Amino acid sequence: MGLTALPLKRVFIEATRGCDLTCGFCPVPRIKGKKHMTPDTAARIAEQLRAFPAALNIIVAGRGEPSLNPYLLGILSKLRTIPNATITLETAGPAIWKKTFDPRTTETLCHKMVINTYMPAKEETQKATARLKGLQAPKFARGGTFVGGVAPLDPQTPPKRKYCEFPFESLTCLWDGTISLCPLDWKGEAQTGNIYRDNLTILWRHSPRLYWSRRFLANRIRCPFPWCATCNHEDRQPDHIKHRRLEQEDVHAMRRAWNLGGQDGTKKKEAHNGTLHNMPK
Repeated sequence: MGLTALPLKRVFIEATRGCDLTCGFCPVPRIKGKKHMTPDTAARIAEQLRAFPAALNIIVAGRGEPSLNPYLLGILSKLRTIPNATITLETAGPAIWKKTFDPRTTETLCHKMVINTYMPAKEETQKATARLKGLQAPKFARGGTFVGGVAPLDPQTPPKRKYCEFPFESLTCLWDGTISLCPLDWKGEAQTGNIYRDNLTILWRHSPRLYWSRRFLANRIRCPFPWCATCNHEDRQPDHIKHRRLEQEDVHAMRRAWNLGGQDGTKKKEAHNGTLHNMPK
């Protein structure tokens, strides 16, 4: 299977950027203010996702707490118009036991609800959820420690040689319609398009940025950016993602696609130089 014919499986929706919590591992509290997706943006996303033939898993989460969005019910209603899609809403447990969010208001609009107990409050969250009559038992998930997009990086440090599945099977839609390469790009710097400007089907199949990111990751070489090279997320590389030898001209093509500069070194300081020194022999 070619890198341009991969089926889209997951779509991450950033309903809100910003959060009231201050979990130690999470970079979101560093974001100033809160920004919310509107139902109009969600409608545009849903309209274009209906063109994809495969059943999609839609995860409403992102770089913030979705229950803070005053338009959340409208957003979920728009996403429910996507045929054969499974809608998963992820929310923080403390939002429930602090009584700032009642998950019963969204249960009929999503198929799954994940209540994350990132803070040491799992017992409080379980008790609060048990008091909500009529709510089906949700799935509890412990928080991780992903560092993509926040860790400082020495330009001379080689990037990690790990496979990552996100560019091969998922899209991330930010609050304003921007399409990001990865749901762990906390700063929203890995932009591949925008729902108000680009067609998602064309972008998924023909975006140079997606193509070259896939080429590098198929060779277990992290993309030459700090937010990718230092991330600790890793997944098993499936058999249909084949290794293809990368040449020096491929590095230049990757840099041009991401506006990192080519052979002349333009904007070289913005890229991670380690990739150039660690090409497969």
